Amino acid sequence: MRGPTFSSMMALLLAGCLHAPDEPLPVPEGFLAIGHRGAPKQAAENTLASFQEALRQGANAVEVDLNVTADQRVAVWHDADPDDAVSLIRQAGTEGYLYVPKPPPPGSACRRPVEELSLRTLLATHGYARGARYEIDPGAPIPTLEELAEWANGASGLKAVLLDIKQKRVGPAKIILAASLASFDPTRGYTVYLLCTSEAVRSALAKDLAAAGEPAGFLVLGDMMFGDALARAEQEGLQNVMVGDPVTRINHDFLAELAKVVSARDEGRVTSVMVGTINGRVDQYYLLQYGVNGICTDDPGELAELWKNPGPLQRRPEDYPVYAPWHRW
Repeated sequence: MRGPTFSSMMALLLAGCLHAPDEPLPVPEGFLAIGHRGAPKQAAENTLASFQEALRQGANAVEVDLNVTADQRVAVWHDADPDDAVSLIRQAGTEGYLYVPKPPPPGSACRRPVEELSLRTLLATHGYARGARYEIDPGAPIPTLEELAEWANGASGLKAVLLDIKQKRVGPAKIILAASLASFDPTRGYTVYLLCTSEAVRSALAKDLAAAGEPAGFLVLGDMMFGDALARAEQEGLQNVMVGDPVTRINHDFLAELAKVVSARDEGRVTSVMVGTINGRVDQYYLLQYGVNGICTDDPGELAELWKNPGPLQRRPEDYPVYAPWHRW
């Protein structure tokens, strides 16, 4: 992902939306540094080891992918269908993670959507490997939601768990909500956010939480791609918004949309604004300048370093060129 264009950043600077490097970053109280699937560049994604590594690096929240099995158990696993386009790309290792997801080979009776497998079969036949040509690593097991909750209830410094529902249907979402209410204990100091790109799922979750008396510590997070995120959030009555990044680069339209949502928060129309998935110190630095409430990233350590030590961005050799006009390198 590349950095913002010079013209868009210059326009926002002149409009007063950005802060020069000698000013402190406007990081809100309670900012969430969110490890996307934990710390997937150092441990197998969506495993307890990955979540713990994210906290070790300085994150205070984790984003987790969930799927429901045929016997209505909840597994911490990203790919609902091993043969859809995204799953196949991930199995090839194109994300650059330390491990790749490893379903059974083509032709296997167990290479099926998660909803067609029992939890026992899923755990026995799926997992993570150090590369597409390697076997499943038994040291990187797939957790259940209950195991995730047990970890969260004892995790020091954890402020939020973001549960990303990958099966975009109301039925699985209701199962996940019921299991979450029974397993997570937000009185330990963290918040559980339930998110999904499906409006129908978000609506069902909001209604069920209302029917349950709005249990403390459980919130619906609107997972919106940029474009009309604010309008849709207000239409659905959502107070917490996750603005997704464009596929290719952070561009002017994304930044303009983000500025609108942040302004709405400052006006009290929404409560919190998060963005994801944002990788690279430069992009993270720019987005921190908007005063967002959280950033989801594959690089939680780099993000933690920035938000815990606000100040000028010190360029490193591995950083790509910066387009902001105040930099002179």
